Amino acid sequence: MAKKRKADSVIADFGHKDAKGGGGGRSDRVPEGDYVLKLVKIEKRKAKETDNTVLWAFFKIAQGPKKGKKIVERFTLTPKALFRLRNWLEAMGLEVPEKKTAIKYGKYVGEEVGATIVDGEEYKNRIPSEVGEFIPVDEVEEDDEDEDDDELEEDDELDEDEDDEDLEEVDLEDL
Repeated sequence: MAKKRKADSVIADFGHKDAKGGGGGRSDRVPEGDYVLKLVKIEKRKAKETDNTVLWAFFKIAQGPKKGKKIVERFTLTPKALFRLRNWLEAMGLEVPEKKTAIKYGKYVGEEVGATIVDGEEYKNRIPSEVGEFIPVDEVEEDDEDEDDDELEEDDELDEDEDDEDLEEVDLEDL
């Protein structure tokens, strides 16, 4: 049995009044539009400037002519920025409660989600592609190209912080 590690989950207070609402890594440049993304890696980091906890999500486009291109998304775990994390989880079909929730983020590696990709603001003479919004996969128009059935390596299962009895686990297995 795998040893449970407390650092492998994060606590997100979706019940906070400011959490309501509908980049270390670089994204490849792709044309604006809707894409199916597959999560290939996600890790928890601290922002240097603010010391806020941030989940760095590394996606690859899963189908179409831009298949394999990298899109990086950052989910800052502050009340005013949690709407991005909520939108991603809801676009995958998860119901996100409005209370503190343990997110076993490693369980989502290999999962697909739709996203509207837009041009970001120019930085160092480069315009990055970034997620404008997450959408359900079935809202992305299908492309005629065949998809590969490549398997992605998944991180070890990440476990809920069991010390807080008010936490609710959000899990893809509930879909």
